[in-house]
Amino acid sequence: MEFICQNESIEAEPEALSTLATRADGSMRDALSLFDQVYAFSGASLSAEAVRQVLGIPPDELYDELLRAVIAQDKQASFTVLRKFYDRGIDIEEILRGFGMYLHTILYVKQADFTPEYIGISAQRHAHLLKLSEHITDGDILRYTKTISDIMFELKASPNALLTLEMGVARLASLDRVVSLSELISSSQLAEGQKKK
Repeated sequence: MEFICQNESIEAEPEALSTLATRADGSMRDALSLFDQVYAFSGASLSAEAVRQVLGIPPDELYDELLRAVIAQDKQASFTVLRKFYDRGIDIEEILRGFGMYLHTILYVKQADFTPEYIGISAQRHAHLLKLSEHITDGDILRYTKTISDIMFELKASPNALLTLEMGVARLASLDRVVSLSELISSSQLAEGQKKK
């Protein structure tokens, strides 16, 4: 897709092409078909926002809100964010699939050697996610992702997809945080210092 953009003088945001590639799931034919759809919609300037509009992908800000609510273990806030997804007409499976990919991106952001260009997001978005990721560990992300996979599996046999989604998100917001070794040591030293006092 980058080759096409260069040869056809099309300006494309890295995040736009990354999103198209992810949605195509390894299929070049699907990637080019999706590319054509977005190009027909936006012309010679492909933005990440245009891709989201054409493919019905929720804005990143909603996933930011959902993650903050889950990190805070705030079920009410989590349900409020889900309502915002519903109001936009976003499919339940799309909400979960998108949140899984969002967490995948954050995991990459947390690895120091991966640049924004490598991940396929803007430098501004990278900085934003890096700041947000300070509040969770890699272990938290892996557990959240596993729970999302479980919810998606449960959806296949569920007679009530909405209930399954909301109870699943409630589970996410109920998970205990993974505490790093440095936090344990710091907490232990603080407790020891208080005992001496």
